[in-house]
Amino acid sequence: MDFDRLKNLSQKITAPAVTPSASLAAPPSINHLIERLKAQEAQEARQLTKARPLWISAAVLFLAMFVCMLCLPSTVVRPSRLLLFGVLAVVYLVNAVLLGRKLRQLAQIDYAASLRSFLDEAEKRCQFMRPQERWMCVLGLIVLGVVSGVFFDDAVLRRYVAPDHRLVGIALYSVGYLLVCAAGLFFTYRNWQRDKAALLSEIQDITRELTADEADE
Repeated sequence: MDFDRLKNLSQKITAPAVTPSASLAAPPSINHLIERLKAQEAQEARQLTKARPLWISAAVLFLAMFVCMLCLPSTVVRPSRLLLFGVLAVVYLVNAVLLGRKLRQLAQIDYAASLRSFLDEAEKRCQFMRPQERWMCVLGLIVLGVVSGVFFDDAVLRRYVAPDHRLVGIALYSVGYLLVCAAGLFFTYRNWQRDKAALLSEIQDITRELTADEADE
């Protein structure tokens, strides 16, 4: 027998390649979803980290202006301006706190949790404005609208518009404010569609498949 030839042939023999689907890991669709979620949430964390100092700076600025106006004689300070600066300071401060809370939540995500638990939590994170967020948004916009409307009436309408036309000015302000709110909501929804809508749809599809499989067992 030609032992040298047999030796060369044996060295060329390799083990068959093991594909990911043949391993004991999660299905490729789940792995792909997790990687996409990690990338999207890492990007969201970077954006929030950059935005938070701006909100804190704005809160400090308006709070400083509010305190300075409190130190001035009451005959000089217009109450509507004092109210506006105080409310803006609170709004920016609350948003900075909420951004910090969101960053902590993103840092505590457990991507190694059980599949059902992970999908439930991921679905909540990918939703467009959960009920609590909607109520806070509506309440904040109402407060801002009323306070800025009082300031607009006091600083502009009472000084430059005849009393007979003040209602028209208030109506125009209201329409303008609603248009600004609608534009902000539109761009927020468009950003959500770009970043999270597809992820949410995929999460819901996998959840339905998982529920169907559990029902069949």
